[in-house]
Amino acid sequence: RDQQKWRSAPTLVSDYRFVAQKRRFPKRDVPAKKFIEEALTNKSQEFKAPLEALTKTEGEPLMFAPFQVRSTETILRSIGSSEPTATLVSAGTGSGKTKAVYLPALAHLASISDPDPWTKMLALYPRNELIKDQLRAVLLELRLLKKYSGKSLTVGVWFGDTPRKTAEESLPKSWKKERGRRVCPFLKCLSCESNLYLSNDGGLECSSANCSDAVKKDELILTRNQMHGTAPDVLLTSVETLNRQINNDWSKHVFGVGLKEKK
Repeated sequence: RDQQKWRSAPTLVSDYRFVAQKRRFPKRDVPAKKFIEEALTNKSQEFKAPLEALTKTEGEPLMFAPFQVRSTETILRSIGSSEPTATLVSAGTGSGKTKAVYLPALAHLASISDPDPWTKMLALYPRNELIKDQLRAVLLELRLLKKYSGKSLTVGVWFGDTPRKTAEESLPKSWKKERGRRVCPFLKCLSCESNLYLSNDGGLECSSANCSDAVKKDELILTRNQMHGTAPDVLLTSVETLNRQINNDWSKHVFGVGLKEKK
């Protein structure tokens, strides 16, 4: 059949026309070792150990798409530049854009030696559902980094579901009760995807009796008060929240603006 006939077909009442075809994905044919070698071309080897940790896997070896190699090399090359730089990574849904950005970013953060906590990466998203998806992805990457390199980084999320404190009266309405425990509304267990309960120590623990996984305070800085005192290395938030908080003297330092307000 002539696949172009729809272009000249009579106009419909609402003028909706659709083309259905299989989604295409970039070919992933670059092994992890080659990915690291090409990403670090003419670049300091300080990022090698973090990248090796972030590309480890206990299952099938990770394979990368050429655009992930190019983006990682470009971002790492831009670090330390005296001029403002920007890298646009464009690919279809499910193509691997998250790794293309977080691998070089986390490798850089892992190379920073500074005992004082401050927000080193601000990740902005247009929708809260994207924040939830990305939080899970970032936590899994941070666990890889810690397991294989020994470097610990923290992440925080700041949007409507983020509680100010863990006290019962301070939890947003979205923190529903289940079996008498408060359920985190923006994260599932990283191991089995069961609900996560708020634990007494301010972390999150799996609700399944068959799973012992927990998200510790040295992984996820859960509340706004905690982030005010100890800013996370990586902060995930929305554009709307950023616009509100950068004018708030109490919280703006968590978003990378100015210093923490002194009492």
